[in-house]
Amino acid sequence: MIKQKYGRIINIGARPAIKGAANMSAYGASKAGVLNLTQSMTVELAEYNINVNAIIPGTIDTPTNRKDMPKADHAKWVKPEEIAEVISFLCSKDGDSISGAVVPVYGKT
Repeated sequence: MIKQKYGRIINIGARPAIKGAANMSAYGASKAGVLNLTQSMTVELAEYNINVNAIIPGTIDTPTNRKDMPKADHAKWVKPEEIAEVISFLCSKDGDSISGAVVPVYGKT
């Protein structure tokens, strides 16, 4: 990306990175590191026209999550294709002016 002076990097964070959650301290700390990495890389790579952003998905509507949380309201969960749409936008020409953003993609929660 540096050589071609263009690129898009999308990191994946998580809610525990911005708000602690019980029994998730290590996970939250690691995802907070991802958000800090996003901010640092934004500054480091700006001169090369490389945008760096992060998304923070809510609970993703997957078969595994449905199995693991059968009593949850699945209608509120974010669909994988909704996450893909946000990533696609950030990588598109329309997303050229967005770098250093942390974008929540929570679904209907």
